[in-house]
Amino acid sequence: MNINVAQIKETWVNDYLDLYLFAKNIGDIKWQQEILEILKSADQEIEKEKEVILHKELWDEYDQINEQLLSIYEQLKTNPYRTELQDRLWELKLKRVELNRQIQEREHSKQILTKNNDIKANEY
Repeated sequence: MNINVAQIKETWVNDYLDLYLFAKNIGDIKWQQEILEILKSADQEIEKEKEVILHKELWDEYDQINEQLLSIYEQLKTNPYRTELQDRLWELKLKRVELNRQIQEREHSKQILTKNNDIKANEY
């Protein structure tokens, strides 16, 4: 997983600056203020974006491993005694288990954060 945080930040900030300029051009002061508030929390928003991208990359890798496993199973049907295929099969299965663990951890962390944010929102 190779996430370029600087690229995410640059794209995110540029998108919101474009929206700000558009809001200014149409004279929507309230929208301009909302965008400024969002820009003030840029680091948090960019971290969320990074997590979304990482989560997607984990799922993409998981899907690729599943495709490779299916291919190996097909090959093993014709020649079940190919040890290199059996070795690769176990290697991919272990990698898939690890990816599944990472995905589950991220989803669990996301649920905890959501619950904490809900609790904080109810406190105010």
